Formats: sequence, structure tokens, C-alpha cells
Amino acid sequence: MGENEILVEKAQDAPEAFAELYDLYFPRIFRYVSWRVGNQTDAEDLVSDIFS
Repeated sequence: MGENEILVEKAQDAPEAFAELYDLYFPRIFRYVSWRVGNQTDAEDLVSDIFS
């Protein structure tokens, strides 16, 4: 099991692990989604849904 899989598994039970996962992936996911949809507000909503 890789580091990412371990983080995802831990994030299901531990808020601090979820925060680490969020901090690690949010910027990359947000940039991609923002580029794809072309609207920052919509991108924020979509990425928020991804992490909920």
C-alpha cells in the first residue's frame, strides 16, 4: 500500500489525516478543475464537493 492509499484510509477516521490529504491535493485539483470549467466560483464549488 502506498503513502497516498494510507492517507486516504486514515482520513476516513482522523480529521488531522484528512487535513493533510486536503492540503496535499487541494491546490492541484483546484487548478485543474478551474482550467476545465473556466470559472473560479464553479471550480471552488466542485472541488469542495470532491472533498465532502
